[in-house]
Amino acid sequence: MKIFAHRGYTKKGDAENTLEAFESAVAEKMCIELDVRLTKDGVPIVFHDASLKRMTNNNLKLADINYGELKDIKMKTGEAIPSLKETLELVNGRTLLLIELKTAKKGFTNHRLEKAVIEILKDYSGEYMLQAFNYFTVKYCKRKLKRIKTGRLSSNHYGSGYCGDFVNYKLKHLDGKKVEKFRKKGIEVYGWTGDDGNTGKSLEKAVLLGLDGIIL
Repeated sequence: MKIFAHRGYTKKGDAENTLEAFESAVAEKMCIELDVRLTKDGVPIVFHDASLKRMTNNNLKLADINYGELKDIKMKTGEAIPSLKETLELVNGRTLLLIELKTAKKGFTNHRLEKAVIEILKDYSGEYMLQAFNYFTVKYCKRKLKRIKTGRLSSNHYGSGYCGDFVNYKLKHLDGKKVEKFRKKGIEVYGWTGDDGNTGKSLEKAVLLGLDGIIL
């Protein structure tokens, strides 16, 4: 079972989704889950929220800032906000990456983020997987990157429709029946914990369910 550090390994005090947190994850021999958004000028940045408010002392939205301006903004704990390119250069194939594309959860997208991410990934030789909540994002990425595992995120339910090679379900809502349903379709099953539950119990449940991976 693959174990992913959620937005990097932050238990040493590093801010989430930073090069420091990713280096710590590599040192802990963990896979890495991370999030990607676009700046105003179309540069893929590793950052979870649409707004900078929670992680920095700035209230702007990432989509309203050019990459050059963003380089001058630091996390509250002092780290820089990395680009996807910088992150790939740091990891350099040392561990598996699970990259979430932060498109709208529902509805059509213009595939601007997807195209920018795929363009950067074409030169990356390390192992990675792609995921998103959005059906159209998953479908687009799988069509463009046929050999790359691509999957769909879900919180507490999963309707009909395409989910690619795997589904990544919120762990507290996963049970044996759901896992079996996807297994019969040849779909891998992952679980994510968010901020709830303790690590030990989450790992125990993931093992009992026979998950392919867990994001802690």
